[in-house]
Formats: sequence, C-alpha cells, structure tokens
Amino acid sequence: MIWLLLLWLGLGPGPAYGQGPADDDDSAAGGGDDDDSAGGDDSAGEGEGEGEGEGEGEGEGEGNAPPQPIRREISRTVTVTATGEPRLLSDSPVPVRIIDEATVRRSPAGDVAELLSRAPGIPVMSQGVDQRGGVSGISLQGLPAGRTLVLVDGRPVAGDSGGIIDLGQFPAAMLERVEIVEGPMSALYGSDALGGVINLITRQPTGGASFGGRIQAGTDRTFNLNLHGDAADESGLAATATMSWKRAEAIDLLPDNAATDADSRNVLSVRTGVSWGNDVTRLDGSAQWTSDERQGVSQRTNNAIGHPEVYDSPKRYDRVLVGGGQRIKLSPAASFRWRLDGTIYHARFAEELRSSIVTRERRTSIDQVNQLNRLDVHAVPGLSLAAGLEWSSESLAVQRDAVEPGAVLLHEDEVAHTREWSLEPWVQGDLRLFRDRLEIVPGVRLTVHDAFGVNAAPSLALRLKLWPNATLRLSGARGYRAPSLKDRFLQFDHSALGYIVEGDPDLRPEASWGANLSLEQAFGTVATVRVGAYANRIENLITFVNAGVTTSGAPLNVFRAANIEGARTVGAQATGDLDLPFLRVTASYRFLWAWSDAGFFLPDAPVHAVRGTVEGIVAKIGLSVYTAVGYESERFVDSAQQLRSPGLVRWDARVEKSFKGRHELAVYVGVDNILDQRRDPTVEGDFRPVTGRRVVGGLRGRLVVPPPGRRPGATP
Repeated sequence: MIWLLLLWLGLGPGPAYGQGPADDDDSAAGGGDDDDSAGGDDSAGEGEGEGEGEGEGEGEGEGNAPPQPIRREISRTVTVTATGEPRLLSDSPVPVRIIDEATVRRSPAGDVAELLSRAPGIPVMSQGVDQRGGVSGISLQGLPAGRTLVLVDGRPVAGDSGGIIDLGQFPAAMLERVEIVEGPMSALYGSDALGGVINLITRQPTGGASFGGRIQAGTDRTFNLNLHGDAADESGLAATATMSWKRAEAIDLLPDNAATDADSRNVLSVRTGVSWGNDVTRLDGSAQWTSDERQGVSQRTNNAIGHPEVYDSPKRYDRVLVGGGQRIKLSPAASFRWRLDGTIYHARFAEELRSSIVTRERRTSIDQVNQLNRLDVHAVPGLSLAAGLEWSSESLAVQRDAVEPGAVLLHEDEVAHTREWSLEPWVQGDLRLFRDRLEIVPGVRLTVHDAFGVNAAPSLALRLKLWPNATLRLSGARGYRAPSLKDRFLQFDHSALGYIVEGDPDLRPEASWGANLSLEQAFGTVATVRVGAYANRIENLITFVNAGVTTSGAPLNVFRAANIEGARTVGAQATGDLDLPFLRVTASYRFLWAWSDAGFFLPDAPVHAVRGTVEGIVAKIGLSVYTAVGYESERFVDSAQQLRSPGLVRWDARVEKSFKGRHELAVYVGVDNILDQRRDPTVEGDFRPVTGRRVVGGLRGRLVVPPPGRRPGATP
C-alpha cells in the first residue's frame, strides 16, 4: 500500500506548486524570525489579500473610486511562524491560524486579549486561580496559559509577575496580523512553547506614507484612541510609529460591597520601528513602551474584630521592549541573520487600608535578554537547512515594603536579585519530494540551562498533498520548559481576594510529547475546511494546588506551585472559512479533554467550544453587517475540583459604513455581549467576563500618500 502511494506521488500528474516565498524572499524587511513577516506581507499584498480594507488596491485605477472588498484567497495568505521563513499558508508543514489585517482593523477590540477572545477557534481567555490578579492569558490545547509562547515580531517577551504574558497590555492597533500555531514548538522556539506559539506581527510600511487612527467609546465607560503613521522611500528606508491609549472605568457588580470586580485602567502604549535595506542586507530596530495603571478596591472582614476592612489597591505595570538585528544575503542560496532583543518589566502592587496608615507594597522587576544567530541554506532544489544558536538571560528581584499598625516600617527582599541563563543550539531541515507533494521537516534543539542541565527537544512534521487543494499534515514533537524564576520564587499576595499563591524552589522541568493531525481541503480560492486532532502527554506539569488555609490572622486559601505526576490532553477541532465578495463566514468547533494522572480535570479546560461569524458586504454603498455567536462549556478553575465556572454564550453584532474616496474613512456601531452574560459575584469560581452588554461606536480612517510616480488609488 505504501509503495503504491509513493508510486502515485512520484509519477502522477503534478500541480504547479511553487516553493513559496521561503525560497526566494531574501528581500523581506528585517532580520529575525520576525522580520520576514514584513516581506511576507509585501508578497501577500500583490493580489493575495493581506492588505484588505487598508487602502492598498481599494481603488482599481481612479482616485475617487469607492473602496472595493479584496478577496483574501485564504490559501494564498503568507505565514512565517511555522518555520521562521515566509511560506504560503497552504504550504505550511504545520497548521497555522491567522487573524488577518482586515479582521484586526475592523474589530472593536482595544487589545490583543480582547481580539483573540473574539476569534473563531481560539480558546477564550483563561481566568484561573493563578491569574486572579487580572492577567489575560490564553491556553492552547488544554495546557496552562504560561505554556503558550508569546512573540512580538518573532521575538520572545518576558512573562509578567505570574509568568504569563498579559495580552491585555498589547494594543490591537499595533498589529498587522496574528499567527497561532498549536502544539509543541520547542524545537524551533525553545522553552515555554509546549502548548504552541502566538506571534503578534506589527504593522509594516508598504510604500509612500500613510497616517491613520481610530477613536472609540463604549457605554461601559471605555475609551480608545489609536494613532498610526508609516513611511517608506525608494532607498529602502522605512519607519513606523503607533500610539494607543485605553481608558476603562472600574466595574462593581455588588454596589453594597465596596470591592470592585474590575479595576479601572489607564493604558498607554507607544511603539516605533525603523529599517533600511537593499538586495544584500537589511537592518532594523524597534522599541515599545507600555504603561498599565490600575486602581481597584478590595474588601474583607477582619475576624479578630469582626469589622469589614476596605483597601485601595493601586497597581502599575511598565514594560519596555527594545531590539535590533540584521539580515545578510550571503549568496543566492544562503542568508545569515542576527538579533539582539531585551525586555524590562516592572510591576507594583499595593494595598492601602482606608482611614489608616497601614500599607503594603510589592515591587517586581524582571529583565530578559535574547540573542539569536541563524543561518539559512538552500543547497539544492527541494532541500533547505536552517541552523541557529540562541542565548538568553533572565533576572528577577522582588521587594516588599509595609507600614504596619503602630507605624512599624518593614522592608524585605522577598526574592534577592537572581539571574539565570540558557544556551540553545538548534537545527531544522526541509525536504520536498515528488514535485512538492511531500514535505518532511525534521528538527532538534538542545537546551543547556544554568540550573537544569541539558535537555533535547526533537520534532518532525510531514505535509502531504493528497489531491488538488487537499493537504494532510502530521507532526510530532517533544516540548520542554524549565521552571522560571517566577514559578520557583515569586509570591502572589492576593489577600484582599481571599487567597495567596506561593512558588516552589524545588520545581522540576516540564516536558511533553505532542502529536497533531489535520486535513485541509480548499475549494478554489473562496473556501477552506480543516479538521484535525491532537494529543499531548505532559510530565511534571506545574500547576497550583490548594495547600490549605492559613491559621494566623484572617483565614486565607493558600495555593502553591507544584509538579503533578503527569497529565494528558486530547482534542479535536473543525474550522471552515468562506470568503465571497458579498459574504464572509467562519465557523469552528473545538473539543478538549484534559486530565491529570491523579484523576482531576485540568483547570481552564472547557470540553466544548463553538463559534461562528457572518459578515455581509454591500460594496456599492460601503456597508457591512457583522455578527458573531460563540459558546464555551463550563470548566473547573482549580485543581481541587471545587470551583467551577459556568458556561458562556456570547453574541456580538456590528454595522459599519465606509465612505467613497481614495482614503479610508468608516464609522461603526456595535453591541457586544447582547445576551448580557457576565460574572455572578455571589458564585465562587465564576470567572466569566465582568463586562456585560455594551454599545460601542467609533470612527476610523487612513490617509494614504502614494510614493512618487504612483498615481493615487493605484495598487501598490
């Protein structure tokens, strides 16, 4: 049977499958795994739909022609995350899901957390016990949120005080698109990629200059302002800048209780980038600063005196991302790139007892440095090799100050300044056989860790073209994750919420084996259906277990980080996309079964999730009507199986009117959470969204200045 299959592959008629941008796109803007994304977008813009709705190609000739919908041609979209090189989505050796530029621009989401929670097939934000401080994480394939690696333009970002990247701190306005790869990706991306990778790809200039923005307000007392500008000239110099400001008032679901269920937030983010390049080399650099200030109120009863105590709880989170790199074309068949990136993260959490001098403050400082060197060689047609060496270093320091009753001053270095490093060589091959009908991608990464020695993470992915427009993908990999400094030493003192979380210095590294199988069928350029299944076996999974109740002072639940013997997750998913000039439809169903060897279900792992979206477009009058409905079943939120969050049905709708002209201008109004399903504060363990029904409205626009020699309205 196998020999007959190979004979059919080798001798059967072969469709004209290209090698994709990975083989010839050395002009991509930038140098790292990230920056090929810019080149990929440039390729996609040439009729492949990545620039939908943004002015590129909106007027087919005349400058005052009305904006026309661009056919996205799903299979022709370019992705970079699966292999680190630009590839057509249809040619990716592992399944990749993309939230494209048009979806990002048209979504009322103010940040990445909100954007992902609305996307079909993406798990709803986790809100388990290790995230009750307000962090918005995401869980892939049933694994805890800290096992999903978050990248910004291909570069890793340091985790927050809970070890989880708070996606709510990244504005959606800075994004070009988002790429999601599920399953172990440690062989290519290293630690923290047990569950998968989320790559936040930022806006890139497309030639000439453009200036745009969006202003939005909601009945839930939220306000968003986004400004963006970019420019590029014929010399290869390009620059981009994005500013985002988000304001949200506190939410109090129980007016009789002083405590707020959601903090007020004031988030300011500024990002800049610059690049220069030619046919031989490209240099790039970027910097981003995000300041997230929150103000909440907590209330608990002092059992010693039987009196409720009210605390004001100001918080501030500052993050700085800086990086730069270079890509050099050594020959037509080889290129080399290097990158140096750093993250500085500071968090301040305070409690101030009203009508008292009693205060408590905890300050956390984290910094991370990553250095990447990568060589890509396309030795012969159908065979390529990538090899790299990465070095990373991370430090953690935690200080605690307090003013106790009687004006007693306390200072404690909860975690003395501690630093760890890792060195990781890796290699990945790419072999294409039988006129690109079969692709084999093996890889392996060695991790030499300062505290945990040497570990290996091999991987193997297969892509098989079964018949025209049908692709079978099979992949298996070992994931590896060393316990971070935060896992081992950090404490979360959420006494105001009735619990504390403690780290464990004796944690062991996590490891996993994962397998993914998917079948994708495209129907021309307008529809795609994908069905798939996965299974993961995790060893030494780190989770938070209930360690009992404190006996001194007010009773508090104590949760402690601990390795459990092991866990398994199995699941299946089906997704479908239809993209017609007048109608766009997406639908997805996700099944997940995640349990530990000890017999309990893993927290934040709903068994069923369904979501569908429908958008109708009337191009002649620039009108679009959008609606989305999603359901997620109930889930446990703690390993003790004592707290269960109810299921959730979310229904959103939006109407948008765009105006004629060579520049983009649109107004929109929408209703989110039409059914007004929200958290019940009287039910312990209910971690549904705090925000109920809201009406949002806004205005977005973009002024396009074409480069010299190009007539206004022409496709770039």
